[in-house]
Amino acid sequence: MKYLLINSLKAGGAERVAQILSEKIADEIIMLENDQDFSVNLPVKKLSNHNSKTSSILKVLSIPLYTFRCRKIIKKNDVVVSFIERANFVNILSKIFFGNKAIITIHTGLTKNFKNKTKILYYFLIKILYPMADMIVPVSLGICKDLMNFTKINPQKIKVIYNPIELEKIEKLSEEEIPDEYKNIFLNDVIITAGRLTKEKAHWNLLKVFKEAEIKAKLVILGEGLLKDELVQYGKNLNLNIFYDKTLQNISEEYDVYFLGYQKNPYQYFSKSKLFFLSSNKEGFPMVILEAMACGLPIISTDCEYGPREELSLPTEVKNKGKAEFADFGLLLPVMNNSINEKVDENIEKEWVLGLTKMINDENLIKNYIEKSKERAKDFSIDKIIIEWQEVLKRF
Repeated sequence: MKYLLINSLKAGGAERVAQILSEKIADEIIMLENDQDFSVNLPVKKLSNHNSKTSSILKVLSIPLYTFRCRKIIKKNDVVVSFIERANFVNILSKIFFGNKAIITIHTGLTKNFKNKTKILYYFLIKILYPMADMIVPVSLGICKDLMNFTKINPQKIKVIYNPIELEKIEKLSEEEIPDEYKNIFLNDVIITAGRLTKEKAHWNLLKVFKEAEIKAKLVILGEGLLKDELVQYGKNLNLNIFYDKTLQNISEEYDVYFLGYQKNPYQYFSKSKLFFLSSNKEGFPMVILEAMACGLPIISTDCEYGPREELSLPTEVKNKGKAEFADFGLLLPVMNNSINEKVDENIEKEWVLGLTKMINDENLIKNYIEKSKERAKDFSIDKIIIEWQEVLKRF
């Protein structure tokens, strides 16, 4: 049997990858928690009733419990592919005690995320357990390099495989009409972004630069998260007119920024927008850029670690550090700051403003990047990526 093991199927990049790959690489799915946004066509077994509201400390302390409960499901020599750290820990511990083959995937930079006092337990667990995995699959070259610097692992155990996208499915979903109450928004030029409203995504920088650029466009933000109220207030402090409450009946064109929450089908919104903007301070290999490209959207993204440069630029070396770079497949911008209250580097802010203004006002540039996006998206189609996964699975 082949299993896919993951914390949950709550909306997120790694979870989206798991959903796409599930039917291609697994017979069943095992979730540590009882939390699911993404639908799948495989049997799903849940190891607990934990969810997104459960204490993260409790979830970490439950790693031995999750592992023990795997005993009733996973047998010796079964192949288990896991996503995200806690699931990776459970996978490797299950290998140690029950004899399954453990393939773990890495979706984030380990050094920046776990080499600090607040996550010291994760740090030691990664150091001790990851070298015991049968195979490790980082989702980008940058993450792979970081992994090698973080801990000693046999290079023969490592295989970089990029995240896949379902081109045909995205194209079909992108053709769906958006709800009537939102249609007037998209009569304007729309800058759109999507992702959890968290510190890592740094939406406050997007809000600030959108205000400073003084362009004739609307900003649409898809996603939910702990920073929503803080971001709304930040936008109001910038004198932006913000729509953020779905209970309001009057969704007029008078607003500058629209927080539309989590959308099951973001592609129908992408396809009606003018460009996509990712403002993250750190990533692994952002699926959302690939999905936006598949919808034919020009891309603006921070040149953060890791992923965006590998998606948008060939070759991947940084050309002009601290400067906006109109790369092969999109505009790369230097990371601005790490906190909503941190002082902004005026030179970097200027690069953002000039880059955004040029991108949205230059129709020839927009047209060129539309074609480039569609072309680039094909490199990450599930049909191409699954071949690499099949090669890995053949080893077991």
